[in-house]
This record gives sequence, structure tokens and C-alpha cells, in this order.
Amino acid sequence: MKRFVLLFCLCFFTFPTLGAQDSKDKSRDKPVPYKKEEFPQWAHDARRFEVIAFGSFPLTYMLGSLGYGLYNVSKGEEGNFSLFGDRSQEDYEILLITAASLSLGVAVADLIIGKIKAARKKKAQREYSYVRPKEDESPREKGQ
Repeated sequence: MKRFVLLFCLCFFTFPTLGAQDSKDKSRDKPVPYKKEEFPQWAHDARRFEVIAFGSFPLTYMLGSLGYGLYNVSKGEEGNFSLFGDRSQEDYEILLITAASLSLGVAVADLIIGKIKAARKKKAQREYSYVRPKEDESPREKGQ
């Protein structure tokens, strides 16, 4: 049985590499940067939301843990304060829910701020794109 598994692994990992060849056209090997039009705006917004939500989670967890510990100390429930001390399963659930909520809140706030900035920028572009009449034409000459 061990020989069969060894033979299978050998075939599985070596045969695909036998067909690999060097490309004659080296320009195809270089990655091409994405164009702005390649993805819709909602995909960019969703990706930014995801990155900010997952990126802020460790920070919100640590701040939530600190706040929860200080709250317990102020109530007198915890004698010796420790940031990552002995906690119950319920305490960890509270911390995780709090950190996830704060992370989502940070991501939603960033999304709203980004939408407001984009709307202002679009409005400013519309206002400045107003075409003025030519200076040499007066309103009286147009009417006659």
C-alpha cells in the first residue's frame, strides 16, 4: 500500500512538470497592470471595505480587550489587571463580537466618507465644466 501511495504521489507531482515548456514569446510572461475600467466601482468599494474591515480587526480586538479589562477593573470584578489574562468563554465571545462590530463600523464609516467625497468631486467637476459663451459674441448680436 505504501508503494502505491508513493507511486501515486510521484506521478501526481512529476508528470505535470514534464509538459511545462519555456515560452518563446517573453512578452506574454510579463504581467499587465489592471486598467481602471476593468472592474466596476462597486467591486473596488467592496474590496476596500473588506480590506479595512479585516485589517482593523486586530486593532479593534486589542482596544476592545483593553476597554473590557478596564471596565471590569473599575467595577471591581478583576483584582489584578492583565490585558490577556484569564477570561471565560463568555468574555471572549463578548470581545470578538465587539471587535467585529467595531471593525465593520470603521469600514462602513470609510465607505460613507468615500461616497461623500466622490459625490462632491463629481459635483465640482460638473460645475466647472460649464461652457461660457464666446467673448466676441454679445447677447444682442445673437438675437439679430
